[in-house]
Amino acid sequence: MAKALTLPQLKRQLKEMTHQELIDLISTLYKENKSTKDLINLKFQGDSFEEKVFEEYKEKAEKIIHPKRSRLGIGFDIKSLKALFKDYQKLNPKSVYLLELQAFYLEGGLEFTNTFGDIDMTFYNYLCTLYSNIVDTIFDEDEDEGEQLFQRFKERLASYIEQADFGWGVQEYFLDAYMELISYFGE
Repeated sequence: MAKALTLPQLKRQLKEMTHQELIDLISTLYKENKSTKDLINLKFQGDSFEEKVFEEYKEKAEKIIHPKRSRLGIGFDIKSLKALFKDYQKLNPKSVYLLELQAFYLEGGLEFTNTFGDIDMTFYNYLCTLYSNIVDTIFDEDEDEGEQLFQRFKERLASYIEQADFGWGVQEYFLDAYMELISYFGE
């Protein structure tokens, strides 16, 4: 049984192809694979295209967070949200839209728990992970970029603390992470 090519093997194969063969291969991938199509469009169209893709992913997330035909308390499928996030992350792992998507998930999760009441520890751990990912990404950027991201998300991060007053230590977790940002960037 043949194994998949390694990246160096693929590069050697691509170097042996003619210009037209490369165009044909890329064109076929573009037509047949949505992720490839999005990646190519992102490369050539940049931020304006990424905003369009972001809105598509937000719509998909909205359907997961608030399914149209849902019995009381059924919805917010964490596994599906994680898969959707991973798909988006493959397009542009350093994008501010990635943070926006996490913030959107977090907002949906907070709304969900405040609407339907007590969920479970797995759910609350996921909310803490989302909050932590946003905070960590802000810290991981260089000082100027981190400051810009902090200013962009500061009010929302603070509002999540207020919304997380349902117990399970979530509010305290959010507050601790937020105070680290405040101590670093100031108010």
